[in-house]
Amino acid sequence: MYPVVLSLVNKKVLVVGGGAVAFRKISGILQKGAQIVVVSPQLNKSMQQLWRTENIQWVQREFEVSDVEGAFLVFAATDNSVVNALVASSCSQEQLLNICDDGETSSFHTPAVYQRSYLTVAVSTNGVSPGLAKRIRNEIAEQYDDLLDDYFEFLQTVRQIVKSGPFTAEEKRGFLTEVLDVRFRESVDARDTFLKTMDVSLVTSEKSL
Repeated sequence: MYPVVLSLVNKKVLVVGGGAVAFRKISGILQKGAQIVVVSPQLNKSMQQLWRTENIQWVQREFEVSDVEGAFLVFAATDNSVVNALVASSCSQEQLLNICDDGETSSFHTPAVYQRSYLTVAVSTNGVSPGLAKRIRNEIAEQYDDLLDDYFEFLQTVRQIVKSGPFTAEEKRGFLTEVLDVRFRESVDARDTFLKTMDVSLVTSEKSL
């Protein structure tokens, strides 16, 4: 498996199933701009709540082969292996498919995800042990839970200056490495001083051209 981060904006995501598994799959893609379509004769209470409060289309019937048309991602998330197999066989090779009871046939797995501000951490064991993936995710989340928006914005500012400035490759690596020091996470003054130093370096570099 090759790990990637996908944009789902305006992409159709088909979820076949209306139970706990479907709920978990949908919960992970809410607020990502996807066009979520759920096909299921019934929805459990949690799914009904999502349907009422989120922008989700519910097709209240059994799965039909034509449901996969135009879908970017497809989740076969029922408790019926025959239905899941039918969903899988209906998909083309170009579609991304996750089958809840057949990890080997799935073309992708959903990792254990921690997301906060600009930081996204995804941990996968390729379906071997979702429990271990969640444990590792939680350990990482605990370690970096103190990162604040303003620190990420500082990193972004530094990166923009480095990319646009006439610095040498060595200078760029030096700047981008130094800002990862823990002191910049904790001190606004340290960030301000560093940015002033960069301004001086930028002026010096321009004068030397």
